[in-house]
Amino acid sequence: MMGAIAIVLVVGWLALARPSGQPSARPSTAPSPTSSPAPDAGSPAPVLTIAHVRVRGHAADIQAWSGPAGTLCIQVAGDISCDLPLPPGQAVQVSFANSLLLDSSGYAFGMFVVGTIRSDVTSVRVSLGAGRWVDATILKPPPELLFPFRFFYTEKRTGFQNLNRHLPVVALDGHGRELGRTSYLVQGG
Repeated sequence: MMGAIAIVLVVGWLALARPSGQPSARPSTAPSPTSSPAPDAGSPAPVLTIAHVRVRGHAADIQAWSGPAGTLCIQVAGDISCDLPLPPGQAVQVSFANSLLLDSSGYAFGMFVVGTIRSDVTSVRVSLGAGRWVDATILKPPPELLFPFRFFYTEKRTGFQNLNRHLPVVALDGHGRELGRTSYLVQGG
């Protein structure tokens, strides 16, 4: 009985928690169409749906828009990151990582990781802990977003035991050679 109560409390906390330092609401821009024309100098940046994922048992969109000073902002399930520019000399950067409840029952816990890659990176491998690696999805932002880098994301099932651990992310070229490595951390209770 106590174990079931503890699981319900942890799941509830994960559903409501946001990592520190992250904005809690997206800026009020245009509605979120799947495509829109490039903005002119006086209009707000378009908000584009660039991918679809499942969060808490429902279809959810990954949305993107041009942020301040040439950045790109990404939002999924209410969480926003505008820390996507790739630092000079790096092949891969994790910009945001958080936990997700992937189904409505609250038992499918997963990690959502998003970041930026250089043009010569052909694949990205993300560790989910316990020796499990997954291939990230690589996307090129639509031209309307005026963002020069490609980015990657993954939303995959994992276990609670992988919270509070630095997990690696590896960028590879077309021959499977490592071009760069970084890590991410998802904090939990």
